Amino acid sequence: MTRRRRLLFAIAAIMLGASLTSVAVLAADLYVHHLARNSAGVNRWGYRGPVVPAKVPGEVRIVMVGGSTVFGYGGAWQEAPPARLEAELRSAHPDTTIHVVNLGYNNDGAFAAAPTLEDYRYLDYDVVVLYEGYNDRLGDFSPNTQVYRRQSVIFRLTGYSPILPMAFKEKARQLRGGDADSGAPVFRPNLAARTSASAMEAANAVGEMLGRQLEQLSEAPPSTRAYGTECAPPWSHYCAVMVQATRYARSVGARVLIVTQPIYPNEKNIREEGDQQAKLAAAIQAAFPGDRDVRFLDLSKGIDLSDPQVSFDTMHLTPQGNGRLAQLMLPAVEALVWQKQ
Repeated sequence: MTRRRRLLFAIAAIMLGASLTSVAVLAADLYVHHLARNSAGVNRWGYRGPVVPAKVPGEVRIVMVGGSTVFGYGGAWQEAPPARLEAELRSAHPDTTIHVVNLGYNNDGAFAAAPTLEDYRYLDYDVVVLYEGYNDRLGDFSPNTQVYRRQSVIFRLTGYSPILPMAFKEKARQLRGGDADSGAPVFRPNLAARTSASAMEAANAVGEMLGRQLEQLSEAPPSTRAYGTECAPPWSHYCAVMVQATRYARSVGARVLIVTQPIYPNEKNIREEGDQQAKLAAAIQAAFPGDRDVRFLDLSKGIDLSDPQVSFDTMHLTPQGNGRLAQLMLPAVEALVWQKQ
């Protein structure tokens, strides 16, 4: 074999090895997605629940955007608000194909709404439900400017949402002995556990290194504050990004329902969150005067968050609470979709 052929052979072997490794990693990632789909995971495209099929003629497609209360933290995907709303709509309109897609993501605030709608525009949604507020309670003092999906360069480049890095980190943490700050049991790992943890951390480090190399091909995720004249401080950022998300949805022909999240009935929350949502309602009205395709639903008093039957932590809802939320949203969604008064 000549030197040139040896060089070509070596390059081919390296490329084949890299391809086989990529296929193996992808297969492993898809398998972990499969394992986590009914618990705290997302599907391969980064949203909760089954992958929705191609849209059919006459279908009504709705996306619900927000943080962990939309995601359905603490329960299975079937128990989250979007799934419960879909069940209510299908029951009321059995002759219509309806999908409600869960685009909620833990810790996402209102700032993430517009980027999320942009990233999932390919779903061809007809209606956007914005269920925001809890993750922006600090207002202009500490604006929430995270867009957690876009922290993954793979997601930004391809739309695929890898789950292995998160799984590696969580499993390695558990093998190392848990997290004392989380309240989880802390134990002394044996040699095998420490070795497994090291292997997982090494695998994750390789993934992060590849991610840094891919960063050169992808735009950085947005991480700037948004201030506007829609609301006075301390809600300038919050109102500005909510108006921005609504404006984007309208620009692509989608109708928008903005839902005020329930407020825990104590004096501080009623005063602060009540002011937040009242200012937002006024800002939306001012930004979209006379637009019947933008509507506001006030559920601040719709659900008693002090009732353990409907909320297990005075914020996130139980399956029963999510069912109640879906029932309360149903008339407003129907009015928006079918243009009822």
